[in-house]
Amino acid sequence: MSSFLLRHVKLTQPQLSLMLQHQCRVEASTSSSASVIQQNPIVLDNTKPPPPLDADRMRMHPRIGNREIVGYGLKGKPEYFDLVMFPCPSIRWEADTPAIAELRKKEKGDWKQLSVDEKKKLYRASFRQTFEEFTAPTGVWKWTMGCTLITIAGLIMAYDAWRRVAYNFEKPDSFSDEKLKRQLQYHIAARQGPMRGLSSKWDYETVLFIYYCSSTDDIYKEELYIRPLSTGHTYFNLLFTTLVSPDILKTDIIHHYHLFPKAIADIVRSNGVNEFHVSLTQGLWRYDHWGMPIVGSPPGAEVWSWFKPNEQQDVTSRWTSFVHELGGILCASLNFVDSNVSTSSPYYSFRPQSTLPISKTTNQDNSFVRYGVLPREIVCTENLTPWKKLLPCVAGGSNHKGLAGLLDNAPKLHHSNYHSLRMDLRQICANVECTSTQLELSMALAIVVDGTTSKLGHNEWTFRSIFGSNVAQICPLSSLTNIYVDLQLSKTHSFNLSPEPDYSFEQGKIPIIVYDLHNEKRKSTTFSLNCNYNKQQTIKIDNQNDKFLPPIVVHRYATGYSVRDGGIKTIIKLNEKEKQDEITLVYFEQIPWYFRIFLHTLKITTLDNNRTEIKPDYISYVPGKDRKRPYQLELVIKTKQSILINFEFEMAFLKWNEFPPDPNHGFYIPSAVISTIIPSNYILQSLNSFSLNQSLSSSSDGFVRLYSETLLVNLPTPDFSMPFNVICLGCTAVALAFGGLHNLTTKEFVFSEKRPKISFRQRLQDLRFRVMAARHALAQRIFRTRSQQQQQKEHSE
Repeated sequence: MSSFLLRHVKLTQPQLSLMLQHQCRVEASTSSSASVIQQNPIVLDNTKPPPPLDADRMRMHPRIGNREIVGYGLKGKPEYFDLVMFPCPSIRWEADTPAIAELRKKEKGDWKQLSVDEKKKLYRASFRQTFEEFTAPTGVWKWTMGCTLITIAGLIMAYDAWRRVAYNFEKPDSFSDEKLKRQLQYHIAARQGPMRGLSSKWDYETVLFIYYCSSTDDIYKEELYIRPLSTGHTYFNLLFTTLVSPDILKTDIIHHYHLFPKAIADIVRSNGVNEFHVSLTQGLWRYDHWGMPIVGSPPGAEVWSWFKPNEQQDVTSRWTSFVHELGGILCASLNFVDSNVSTSSPYYSFRPQSTLPISKTTNQDNSFVRYGVLPREIVCTENLTPWKKLLPCVAGGSNHKGLAGLLDNAPKLHHSNYHSLRMDLRQICANVECTSTQLELSMALAIVVDGTTSKLGHNEWTFRSIFGSNVAQICPLSSLTNIYVDLQLSKTHSFNLSPEPDYSFEQGKIPIIVYDLHNEKRKSTTFSLNCNYNKQQTIKIDNQNDKFLPPIVVHRYATGYSVRDGGIKTIIKLNEKEKQDEITLVYFEQIPWYFRIFLHTLKITTLDNNRTEIKPDYISYVPGKDRKRPYQLELVIKTKQSILINFEFEMAFLKWNEFPPDPNHGFYIPSAVISTIIPSNYILQSLNSFSLNQSLSSSSDGFVRLYSETLLVNLPTPDFSMPFNVICLGCTAVALAFGGLHNLTTKEFVFSEKRPKISFRQRLQDLRFRVMAARHALAQRIFRTRSQQQQQKEHSE
């Protein structure tokens, strides 16, 4: 093939490779004339006889023997390869034997004299395989694929055999036929897959299964209570109440959880809880400034519950499991409540709040009650979000959230002076005769917002300024959605509320207006409440002279200034109106074990000048044990005057691993709890029903719990910086000693030549020369400075 054809014909790379291989292998086996060589410059010259096997050839190419080197090949090495990209190997395939040498001589003549076998021998002497042979499929992939599949099958069989031996467990109870049937019934009752799933195949007209699974007596209420305060703050209390049948806690009945949260029902059912109350609070309620709250809560986390008798599980294990699961639902650190520092069993302070008769309730022994408190717990949006998802109109992701929609983007919720999350579960009577019962779940959020921050001296607020939004639509599942505004402050302050209320009534001497969002004129509109004062409000920092002062105020202080001994003083002040009648107080203290209380130092006196000592009617004292049980003190006191409760304690010295990461911050003592009954002149939560609709209409005396301040006390704390200083000093000493020792053991000491001794006269001359050089440099600097000053003076003139 001519060079013109190679230059001007467009060939693909495989075609060019085939052509070059064919041309190379043909011309390597034939003798070429000079004209052929000129026309085909690619032809290899094979007319020369093979070189002799001399010593140099054997030294350079010992592996190829007497095989002839006929080209450059791959990378210039004398190696044989059958490759498509290199069709011309650098050496021949076979060595030059006498038979091959005779054929090569015969090859130089006419090829017609060569037989087919001789031509094949000549070709096989130069090439191992033809182009078609070494490009043909080898079938190695079949062997590789077969080995791979066999290996995978062997591994699967080995894993299956190991799994049968290692996981030879019994099937769980949920795989039984009875449980599978109940799961099927639950899926149908919950309407899972109503379009294409299982529920779409069920005949609801023939089998009225849903009628037995869901109760028509379930009730859900949403209420908001608002009270302007004389200090310029505003008290908001959101209350969500759910009433369901107590059969929802039974295990042999399928239930429809369209109102009651299933997560709460599961933990109550599994742990045998009769009733429970939990609160997460940030801030302290100021009784002497803000009056009485609807429900009080201590700072931090508080949880207490009553358990049902169970012979299989003790109360302690169920309490531990319950607080762990409840803490997981609310995203709170309630798992620390079950420790020996934070749990006790009060006798009188935390009795069951169920309205059932005593004959229908379980044993009321205090061994079935557990009370725990964490005064250092921080409340934030991580607790509000899971709490809010337990509400019926929020759990499904609906836009019809009702009053719960106010909590979606509340800018002042966690910047308020006080906010508290609550959850209460108990059993109540469904009728007056108490022939049937109901399960009541109450979820409340209370906040106290300062409305005077936007305008100094004014208390103006709207739903949008407090909660970030208005009430867009009511919850379709709620049977009651009311907003109550307490106008107790209107007797001393003048303010306007818009829009106009639906109706009003009086609770004792307190006027209350009501907005019913289920009213026809408010159902399809967005509701917003605005409060504007007619004139500048006089904000009272101290509420002592206010006629609406609460009947009882509690304050508590820590005494002592040393790191060993201390004491606690609790002041219970009664209002002047309440001093005329005797009042019964139940005082409860739970103190960690490292504050060792001395019961003989307990003293109860009046706050008048006489300081008359009062003896309590009942004392319950459970001494604490180090690292096992906290101290528990409970007093029942009857008095007509304000009293002072004082006792002393000794601080224990903790082990080094018992201190928190910030030991100098101090250790918290939980709030003291004072339980009593006050007149109905105050708006409180009714024991008959937690719903505000019934609490506001109740005229009976109210049961309240007041919580004092938490105390922060410093325990004897060692200097934790001392170990650090000792470690640094020790490491420095070791480094200094090790450095010298390392030099002595690793360096080689040699004798060096002695330096020539310089005479004293020579040293004086060197010093003289240095002084003269310094004087000369100083003179040059002074001369240069003066010349510059002279030039500047001439330039200025």
